[in-house]
Amino acid sequence: MATLIIYRDGSGPIEPRIKAAVRAFYEDHDRLPVAVVVSPAELGEAQEAVEVLALRVPVRKSGGCLANEVWLEVSQEGQ
Repeated sequence: MATLIIYRDGSGPIEPRIKAAVRAFYEDHDRLPVAVVVSPAELGEAQEAVEVLALRVPVRKSGGCLANEVWLEVSQEGQ
C-alpha cells in the first residue's frame, strides 16, 4: 500500500500547486516523490504541468483527491 502526503493549497492553477508541493516534499525528504496524484478532473492539466516543470515522476488520478489537493506518493523505503 502506498503512503501519500497530502498538500492542500487552495484553488488556482495546478502547475504552481504541484511546484509548491514538490518543493516542500523535496525540502523535507531530499528526493522527489514516487508519483503526483490529483483529482480526475485535473489529470490532463497536471500531466502538462509535470512536463513543463521537467519532473520525471508519473501523474496518477484518484477520485478521493479533492480539486484543491495535490497528493505525493512516498516510496516504502522512505517511510
